Amino acid sequence: DNDATTSFFFSENVYSKAGWDPDNNRPSRTNAYTISGGGNIEFLSGFSIPNGQGMVIDSVQFYVAIGNGLTLGDIQGSVGAFIYEWVDANSDGGVGTDELSLVAITDVTFPDPASTGDWVKVPVLDFNTFEEGLAVSGDGATYFVGTRYEGSELVFMGFDENFDQTLWSTFIAQSDLELPYIGVQGWVNNIPDVDNGFIFTGFFGSAATAVIVNSANSAEDVEIVSNMSMFPNPTSDRLTVEVELPELTSTLEYKIQSASGIVVRQEKRSNVNYDKADFDVSDLPSGQYFLILKTDNGSAARAFTVQH
Repeated sequence: DNDATTSFFFSENVYSKAGWDPDNNRPSRTNAYTISGGGNIEFLSGFSIPNGQGMVIDSVQFYVAIGNGLTLGDIQGSVGAFIYEWVDANSDGGVGTDELSLVAITDVTFPDPASTGDWVKVPVLDFNTFEEGLAVSGDGATYFVGTRYEGSELVFMGFDENFDQTLWSTFIAQSDLELPYIGVQGWVNNIPDVDNGFIFTGFFGSAATAVIVNSANSAEDVEIVSNMSMFPNPTSDRLTVEVELPELTSTLEYKIQSASGIVVRQEKRSNVNYDKADFDVSDLPSGQYFLILKTDNGSAARAFTVQH
């Protein structure tokens, strides 16, 4: 009868392709999807931030589930969220692999590792400064946020089937930024291979991923690390880390991530304001890695190189 009904929510600081679940203050989710047979997967959502000057991308919220009788704890360290800035170099509206730049990473910890599916909300770490929060590059800046799993298991990401964008995607959308999601199964130098991206046949439901943006002046400036040294860098066998904190933290967690977000080392300390840790990295392939520290006050990271 040519009649349709839809609904939407206004938000000052949240961007999401999905509808909104006001009772739980997160994107609406009806199901979770992955590729047939499982394995590597990343779903991208594109956003333009019209009034980006003076704003900071604070965090990412998304849903993850796992099948085959496993729990989220079995894939801890294999799931991450990444933010890529997009510059449409040829102004054709189509995103190319060589037009994306990695600008932020995350450290994902599941609230309940024993569960088979859960929501996570994680702060973003600026890929250049390795501090929490990514400064938006200006008004009209365009980004893709990707929720990624690398491995061989059957891992699903949340989608909102009720927010179907078939008509919009088919007849109105002028740019890949406006698609409800883009799926990829591979990466080129840690950048999603969107040149070979996909949308499921006949499915234009929306990725249930949210990006939270705040004013740069609204965030309280909390010192996370007073002093941190990491040596030698580059290294071929061992990495020593010395950390001084501004105050006692109940938990100090070390994580070493590969450039693709896979956690390869993890240690915890309790009730410390100074610590010295030594890691054997002799068996890691040559390449760039990130040491992420998580304290009661937040997270910080540093990059190092393994060179054999």
